[in-house]
Amino acid sequence: MIPVNERDIKLPDLERGVDGRLARELNDRFGASKNIVTAQALQLLEERNNLIKKYLTDVRARLRFSKVMEQNQQIQAIDVVKDIPLPVLSFDLDALTKLFAPRRKLRPQRQGPKVLAMHPDTCSLVVNIESAQGLPVRSGDGALRPFVQARFQGKNFTTNEGTSSSPIWNQQAELPVVLNEGAYSPANMMQCSDALEICVFDSFPSDTALSGELEEKAPGRVAGRFLGRMSIPVNALYRAGVLKGAFHLELPPVLLGYKESSLNGAYVSLYITFKPQLSRPQEEDLKVSESDVLSRYTAQWLQDLRRLPNCSARPFRASALSAEGQPQVVTRFVCPIPVPPGHSAQDEIGMRALAVMVSLIPQLGDLKSFQFQSSVWNICSSMVGMSIGDHVEHALLLCNYFLAAGHNAYVVLGHGLHRPRSAAVLTCTPSEGGPSGGVDEYGRPRLWSPNTGNVYPANAKACELLRVATVFNSQNVWANIQPSSAPWQMNWNLNNARDWQPFFTPKMVDSAPKTVQTVIHYSRLPNTLFLEIEATAEREIMDAINMARAKEFTRFNRRCSRALKGLLRECAKSRAAGKARPYELEPQETHARHFDQIQQLFRNHLITGFPLCFPFMDVNDIRRAVLSTGIHTALSPDVEFALATHVEYSGLGYVCAIWVYVVSLHRLQ
Repeated sequence: MIPVNERDIKLPDLERGVDGRLARELNDRFGASKNIVTAQALQLLEERNNLIKKYLTDVRARLRFSKVMEQNQQIQAIDVVKDIPLPVLSFDLDALTKLFAPRRKLRPQRQGPKVLAMHPDTCSLVVNIESAQGLPVRSGDGALRPFVQARFQGKNFTTNEGTSSSPIWNQQAELPVVLNEGAYSPANMMQCSDALEICVFDSFPSDTALSGELEEKAPGRVAGRFLGRMSIPVNALYRAGVLKGAFHLELPPVLLGYKESSLNGAYVSLYITFKPQLSRPQEEDLKVSESDVLSRYTAQWLQDLRRLPNCSARPFRASALSAEGQPQVVTRFVCPIPVPPGHSAQDEIGMRALAVMVSLIPQLGDLKSFQFQSSVWNICSSMVGMSIGDHVEHALLLCNYFLAAGHNAYVVLGHGLHRPRSAAVLTCTPSEGGPSGGVDEYGRPRLWSPNTGNVYPANAKACELLRVATVFNSQNVWANIQPSSAPWQMNWNLNNARDWQPFFTPKMVDSAPKTVQTVIHYSRLPNTLFLEIEATAEREIMDAINMARAKEFTRFNRRCSRALKGLLRECAKSRAAGKARPYELEPQETHARHFDQIQQLFRNHLITGFPLCFPFMDVNDIRRAVLSTGIHTALSPDVEFALATHVEYSGLGYVCAIWVYVVSLHRLQ
């Protein structure tokens, strides 16, 4: 019997000269496909997997017998006790000011949630979708009927439709939070890997969206065109307690049939919290260092910071554990590292290209790797060799690249939008004669996100870094002791003793400055590996669309796919060169050029589509991301699809960008 799908065809491993176990492991990662057929590609991926496994095994073994782990891994009361927390008695002048403030009925103030219990029996995620600004509009009439869909753990909530590019919804959804362990303790909440996804769609007159309805696990049909999305991990929400503000919406580089309505990007205003409010986790302080003198000084320095007002819950950091299990001052991880061949960071375009390249390095979640996850830092050479690292290691690599180019760069630690513990790179005014790409046109310092490649002015409220605790470079460490820890409300003058508490002072001098970083040996992999990944991704996404449309006949237009291939290469080259604005839309000419080139081939069709970019990741995650856009849910019998993939190799280990261009073609009557 001939299988219906190509993925069901079993190819003999012996003809390829590949071990059967190796082929099964590769299929678990990239799915069953006949596209990867060479022993060379399988061997390269196996070598990387072995490096990662060896690194994790060695680090776990070293930490298991480390005295540092014994000193810091202590069970806290909030992890096992289910009780109402005792109130914290303190004298707060702000509370008295609010008590006697005038009451304005037309402008009420939102009351913050109260902590009711440490471990409640049930918990829900309360998502208040308020408004949006700067959404793209249709190219023809400039109209827009946007709605938002909030997704969490298989439950969906859809808002009403808006009527402009800046709609106001003010709708609230309660999405239940279900943990595998059951108890809503700080340890279980921090281990939860689920994420809240906010997607924005444009509803067409022929489509109807379910309004205010909570659906079960079956996601149903998305009646609209995909505009953008954002994802927030639940452990980051738990760390923040309450998340409110206008957040940057991730838009595709090109939206066929749409044009930008604002040059400042698109934002969604949200208010997210838990019901009931869960107790906040306590910060873990690593109080040991390289020597007994530094250990005692570090413990005293952290203790003095905790006594200051507004500083008890900030994640201060003065030392970290290396992959060898040895405690090191965080300044040891910062030193100039030459950029890879073919790259330069002398100007702003080169800096953006480096930030994009670092953001393409896959993320290694510390929460699942090590028990004492917040302090194990790998060196840059090992990270580049494995082509994987955590958020701090991404920031260290980007900072070291900027330092090698002559920029005045620092590493910033705090809480972020996309993870509970986040890191960024701060660039400010350089020394005289140095490059000036570290500041914006107004001379303000900027924050670079090593996880997304975006760059923001330090006073931008849309910054991905929500709270700042520690800033350090190769010379010193500074703790933020200002009343506010929000980047847009802070003074970034590190020499101001009122706002920043230094670690090394005239009384405590770093007598033996050194670095743990080693030389990075760059090497290129053969292009055949990435060509096979490209073919595999295309086949798997086509199979995913076919399976999602099992009740309808699905046709793919090869002529349109060939046209998309060339457009996709242009998008990849532009982003790799650092030319695309990170927090602005693509120029309007790019949208029009893509649309016109496809419309010339299909004049009697309604064209919808967009390109998406992914790092080197599991192809199953790419399948889910493409299906989450809802482009496959068109029920018209005259609809056709076009798909193109392209892998842009960065020249750095296994680091690459997987681009996917998907388009739907509706034949007009």
